[in-house]
Amino acid sequence: MAPLGHALADAVLVRSTTAQRVLEWLDCAQSPNIHLHNFTLNHRTPGRTTRRQMWRAPPIKSLCCFPAHGRCFRAVLDDAIPEELLPRAPSDAHASCGEWASSGECTTNPKFMLSHCAESCRPVVHHLRESDDSRVLNGSQKDALATHIKGILQREFSVGPIKMSTTRSKTYLPEANVTDAWSELHADYYESATFVFSSVLFLGVERDDAQPRVGGETGLADELATDPATGQTKLVRGHMVEPRAGRLVIFSGGGENYHSPISVTQGRRTTFHAWFQCDCTPPKGQHPLGTPSQSHEEEDYSHYYDGTARHRVEL
Repeated sequence: MAPLGHALADAVLVRSTTAQRVLEWLDCAQSPNIHLHNFTLNHRTPGRTTRRQMWRAPPIKSLCCFPAHGRCFRAVLDDAIPEELLPRAPSDAHASCGEWASSGECTTNPKFMLSHCAESCRPVVHHLRESDDSRVLNGSQKDALATHIKGILQREFSVGPIKMSTTRSKTYLPEANVTDAWSELHADYYESATFVFSSVLFLGVERDDAQPRVGGETGLADELATDPATGQTKLVRGHMVEPRAGRLVIFSGGGENYHSPISVTQGRRTTFHAWFQCDCTPPKGQHPLGTPSQSHEEEDYSHYYDGTARHRVEL
């Protein structure tokens, strides 16, 4: 694999759909980012549950699998995933698929049809959503991708012993109740102690859809603000990563990498997600998954909020 390329320069650099290989080394978060955490409280999609927390101790930098150089990171890598590991173009396995699809079987019998008649069901597939979309990748495909991404983390970023925490393939669709494009902002390690390193792989299954995708970028936020003219959130510092088939976004999971899938407003976005945890012996007294004995979660941060409404207060 070729050496990693130039650093991320600005918020629009990786909007390009041409091949990219970019890296940014970061100082790891050592304390809560109150502004971004407040944002996660105030911009959630109504009715959606969350595990978002302000902080988790110990910081990922002190975990036994963290790189010895002590730097956190984010990167956008194209052509790092072998083509044979990516999902193939949809095809039909039966001569009668077209007839079945015309009679409505894609929606009335989706489990069979979307596995065996994917080409004929292409016009309706983007109307169906699953949080773990087995129509896009099966279990063995997900395992193979996670193994390859684990190797990238260890070779390119000097990550220590790790193992897969969990994987998920997802299809993102337009949602009527989303009021802000950044409503899913979060930091992975603050959601789960087993999400030490994270990856998002754009699969691009939708690239041949009749209805093109609009939205669906991955936003990496260092600073956000509200546009006074529209009331919508805008990126002040950070990066917007344009979906491209085979493009891998890979990063350390702490508060240095708050991120969000940007809302899809048309079409669909297909992605594979893999999270990794330590697989090594921690220092004496430290839980292998980073569960704290005394953490910032137990400390009093009430002075950052304006009472029970917990709305953002300027510091």
